[in-house]
Amino acid sequence: MFFRFAQANNQCEPNPAEHIEKIAIKGNRQTRLALSYDEARTLLSAATQTYVVKSKGSGIQEKNPNEVLFRFSLIGLHTALRSDNILKMSWDWIDFDCKIVTIPIEHFKTNKTHRVCIHPELLKFLLEWKEKDKGKSSDPVLGKAIS
Repeated sequence: MFFRFAQANNQCEPNPAEHIEKIAIKGNRQTRLALSYDEARTLLSAATQTYVVKSKGSGIQEKNPNEVLFRFSLIGLHTALRSDNILKMSWDWIDFDCKIVTIPIEHFKTNKTHRVCIHPELLKFLLEWKEKDKGKSSDPVLGKAIS
């Protein structure tokens, strides 16, 4: 759904997730399948590639890598958080000293505070993004374009 939205708004082309195996249905519950290492690498690679967008009137236009898509994908791969939690995540949810993301009770589906450890690779990127963004602690981690 995220990538269809990004495509519809000329944010990514092509959809890097369109060839990933669909969710397996088991009874009434959906069983989520994790991406393989190669699929995850392909996704992150696609999120950083320059792509061409065909738009009405202005012809063909080359776009730079979409940082929001890369941030979203990397956070999702490292934390397995729901897309809604990633989209709403702000800098004040992250404790850089303890290396933990805390999803506040009002933003988590079970109405409980949820904590996720931050992988060292993700921590490196989060620190770089925070320095680059230089925003308020309430700003979204995905960048000001998301707010």
